[in-house]
Amino acid sequence: QPANYVHGGSPATTPRADEEGHAFVHVLSLDEDSAHCIDLPAGFGLRAPESNAIAVSDDALFAIDGATGNVAAIDPDTYRLLAMSNVALGTPGAPAVGAARGRRLYVAQGSTVAVLAGDSLAVRDRWPITGEATAVGASAGRVFVATADAMYVFDAATGRRLGSVPQAGIDAIDLVGGLGG
Repeated sequence: QPANYVHGGSPATTPRADEEGHAFVHVLSLDEDSAHCIDLPAGFGLRAPESNAIAVSDDALFAIDGATGNVAAIDPDTYRLLAMSNVALGTPGAPAVGAARGRRLYVAQGSTVAVLAGDSLAVRDRWPITGEATAVGASAGRVFVATADAMYVFDAATGRRLGSVPQAGIDAIDLVGGLGG
């Protein structure tokens, strides 16, 4: 590993012999021209890779383990774990997708969207959808959830479903926005 690679806040010199495997998140710093490896708690992200997801907000990075329901909030500036929670997200083991906006984290898994508080990671609401979620995106006032054949639009504040649009094949929502957010 190059000298500018940092593991767990200190230079990595040898692999940890006490574990067969562990999950981590790489945070790339363009200012420092380095990569930081943030270790996740034991058992995180090791069961079903397809049910793992990452979501990023203005002030946090969220790691989601849909197989176990573990969710971690990470400060991307200090590279520290801010919070960890174990919650029922949706269908355990199903692919999970996430998006963050403001003080909310939206995790879609199976036919459920779980709305979590960004600071405590406590579940604040659940929204049902028809079909299995394939992508989620959030703007200032709306949350967009894609399935194999439709895009659903929710009011971010109330969770009320505002409508849906038939659309096949959406597997990612890269950017959601417009005038005013």
